[in-house]
Amino acid sequence: MNYDWVEIDGLYSQVGWRKRPKATKAIVIIPGNPGLARFYEDFANHLHENISNANTFIFSNLGAVSGGPKQSKHFQNKEKFLLFGQIKHKQALLEKMIDPDLEIIMVSHSIGSFMMLHLMENRPNVTRAFGLMPTIENMEEAPEGQKMTFHFTNSILLITIIFYIIHWLPFSIRDLIVKKRGDYCDCVHRTIRDEFLCGSVIWAVFFLAENEMAVVKKRPDDLLQANCDKLTLFYSQIDDWVPEKYYNQVMKDHPNLDVEIVEKPIGHAFVEQYSIEMADKILKKLN
Repeated sequence: MNYDWVEIDGLYSQVGWRKRPKATKAIVIIPGNPGLARFYEDFANHLHENISNANTFIFSNLGAVSGGPKQSKHFQNKEKFLLFGQIKHKQALLEKMIDPDLEIIMVSHSIGSFMMLHLMENRPNVTRAFGLMPTIENMEEAPEGQKMTFHFTNSILLITIIFYIIHWLPFSIRDLIVKKRGDYCDCVHRTIRDEFLCGSVIWAVFFLAENEMAVVKKRPDDLLQANCDKLTLFYSQIDDWVPEKYYNQVMKDHPNLDVEIVEKPIGHAFVEQYSIEMADKILKKLN
């Protein structure tokens, strides 16, 4: 996977990409939050290597990756980092980077699925779309949403300061911290160590997350229904962002929508260990 910083209206976001000559399709991956492209590297590579004639792109969220051009000036335009600002930025990325003649296969994760549904509006060349562990309703009421709301009130400043300090620690100490934190696949481990452990990044993550809680209330049934013939939603059985009652209600209200419940132990943050398994589920749907 190659990575570039792409400028839209004076703001830069990181885009992962792989291209083929004479491609007829584009796979576009919309991450969750935190929306770092490299988290999805194994996932994107597996899709790219198994879908012929396709270019593959991962659109990071604005502010999600440290070290980009003019990074210090990013937060002067705070509205661009809110949920609909992120959607507008990705709309511009689609127009700038994707040939309009290409068939688009759009793949999204978590809050990226909410973004994807809006990105699909008036875009007929999106012929297939997948939402993985989609947070598209009542985020604040979900168990993880309640925990996040506590952090907004009590600890966001402290966490940001800690991340600023960790960012300047020696490589070996940052590597040890990540190893102690969890059992991650290599690409996720490297991304946390090298790009995520940064005060400005965690600030952007919390800033977007707080807005998600305020915005994502009512499920966008009109967008689900409008895209029912091309959309598949994958839900986890162990997901405190999307509890069981949410996906049961989706299946009840949209009986014609393709919904699949994935097996345990695949959870919300599937990229940590199960990128290949989730990519294979998409490939099976496309075959």
